[in-house]
Amino acid sequence: MGIYGYKYGYALQNPKKVLRLWRRDIQNRWGRARRGWGIVDTYSVDNYLARVIPEMIECLRDRNIGYPVDLDYKTWYDTLTKLADGFRSVQDPTEASVETIEKFQTETMPLFAKHFFSLWD
Repeated sequence: MGIYGYKYGYALQNPKKVLRLWRRDIQNRWGRARRGWGIVDTYSVDNYLARVIPEMIECLRDRNIGYPVDLDYKTWYDTLTKLADGFRSVQDPTEASVETIEKFQTETMPLFAKHFFSLWD
């Protein structure tokens, strides 16, 4: 493709634009390393979280280290799968249907809130 989505010819003709993108990329990576999130992630926090949270939950589920006292292993595994699938279903809100968004709001978010303090390893 080229550099930052631009063809090489365009990038060579517009070095200031490429340098600006390069600088923003470095700042974003530095922010992620320092704070855990970069300034670019704030452009669409919902998309960023919908992309990151399912991966974290699946990692927690697959490591299989522990589960809450009030649940058995199978129930906890299924709960984590439902959470990951729910967040994954709304990763791109432009493609998610109204029914998918409503299901996310009525099923996934209450489940996430209920088990929020149990998401530990």
